[in-house]
Order: sequence, then C-alpha cells, then structure tokens
Amino acid sequence: MVKAVSQGLIAKEKAKQAINHMFFSGWRCSVETYAKIMESLERLGENKR
Repeated sequence: MVKAVSQGLIAKEKAKQAINHMFFSGWRCSVETYAKIMESLERLGENKR
C-alpha cells in the first residue's frame, strides 16, 4: 500500500481504508506493524505538500 501511494496509484485515505478492511476481514499483524504502516502512509502525505 505504501508503495502504491508513493507511486500515485492510490490515494492515502483509500490505502488506509484498504488496510483497515484487510484487518477486519481477518488479516492479522502486530500493533507495532499496523502503527508503522499507518505512520508510513502519513509521512508520505506530509512529503507531498
């Protein structure tokens, strides 16, 4: 997702929604991994401003 956002293939908010949908559909990861993914997506948004 992070790579797709960085390449402009998907919007940051859509990527966040997709990650959350994956999680609620049964995908499991640690709290730390989830936080790192979301932080990475946020940083991408900041870099584009």
